[in-house]
Amino acid sequence: MLIMKTLSKLNLLFAISVILWGCANDDNLQEVLPVNSENTEESLYLENGNEVIIYPNGVAVEKLPDGRIVWGGDIALNEKQLQALTEPDTRAGILRDNSMFWPDGIVYYTLADDVMRSGAYIDIYDAMKHIEERCNISFHKKQSNTKNWIEFVLSEDDVSRSHLGMTGGKQNIWVTSDVNTSTAIHEICHALGMIHEHQRMDRDNYIVVDFNNIRPEWHQWFYRTSIPHNTYGTGLEPLDTKSIMIYGSYGENTAINPDFPYMWRKTDGTTWTNNNVLSEMDILTLNAVYSKPHYTITCKPQCTLSGTVSGSDHYAKGEICVLQAFPEDNRGFLGWFDGDKKISSSNIYLVQVTSDKTYEARFTYPINVHCEISVTKNSLGKPLGTTNAGSFGTATGNAVTIEATPNFGNQFVHWLDLDTGEILSTKTAYLFPAKRDMRIMAVFKPMTSIIP
Repeated sequence: MLIMKTLSKLNLLFAISVILWGCANDDNLQEVLPVNSENTEESLYLENGNEVIIYPNGVAVEKLPDGRIVWGGDIALNEKQLQALTEPDTRAGILRDNSMFWPDGIVYYTLADDVMRSGAYIDIYDAMKHIEERCNISFHKKQSNTKNWIEFVLSEDDVSRSHLGMTGGKQNIWVTSDVNTSTAIHEICHALGMIHEHQRMDRDNYIVVDFNNIRPEWHQWFYRTSIPHNTYGTGLEPLDTKSIMIYGSYGENTAINPDFPYMWRKTDGTTWTNNNVLSEMDILTLNAVYSKPHYTITCKPQCTLSGTVSGSDHYAKGEICVLQAFPEDNRGFLGWFDGDKKISSSNIYLVQVTSDKTYEARFTYPINVHCEISVTKNSLGKPLGTTNAGSFGTATGNAVTIEATPNFGNQFVHWLDLDTGEILSTKTAYLFPAKRDMRIMAVFKPMTSIIP
């Protein structure tokens, strides 16, 4: 979950007139919307200079020095979204504005240099993988013609934040240098359109938020929105305390007394911890919105020495994929194959996408074939063995014998086809007919010895 950093305390000179909590049904624990007969905005300032703006309907946001409007501590809003907080229809924390969703569930991204240098990219990749494996969503590196994408950058104030949904053009997700996978999932889910569970309009029906144990400078992170919810008939509890989009019941930096919770279930007083993975309802929510499945098409040449191919990408169901093969000089095109089944003799092949598929382009060799022989190396780049051949050409159909010899302290394992991944032989001498181009590696490994 989001690792919250303590902000400066509220300037008490302004705080007295705009406190938003007070007496209600649960002994001063319930949030009360501000009384504002003039229907105007009110504001107060934090000691760090950030402005907290309270709107007539009770929505409170923080305005950062660079002009960004932040809601709930980590959601960067645009003007349209700020206005929509009082009126959209949503399910348990996902806004229902179709323009904010990523078409076909395909999200393009880039990683800033500082993210790469810090190592934060590792947890970002893990977060994307976690979402991809469970939802109808895929992440792809930005292409030259990409119009909308996310750039992951390091946060300047040590707080992870994200825009809400797809905002158009380049949008940032700010992460800390020590971001963990669960925080990255949380911020990416904001970019997919999800809001905080504990800020839902109906949250007081299910949980208690004790503002008496939340530091005043954090109160705006826990104010409700006027957004209703819709359970989609899942049979699950409407408010999901297992969601990765809800803060935990305890807060080391946010609580006045961190030994006591500031949120608990209304039914039995039990608490919950920060959640590190998508819950069942999180997955249901994302798949209800991003419901159009998409598939991965992979195309490859039988051997990269023979030619190149294009068409590998992610496609929506029913979309047309164009596969193209480009033979090298003195090579012809045999066909596109799905496994061992030939599906087309044309080097340009159109296929309607209905599932994940891998297609292989095979070529013909009217005169000769080319073989490249390599060996495994250690971490210092030194070969673990030798062979009797390097790169060579031979007439198509000739019988060829290659031999492998391990260097001292190493042993031979097998001959490996680098293009297909097939193990060709476990014998040091390998005899084969040269029917096509091949890249073959002699695989060696260090010998292990047991010292008594």
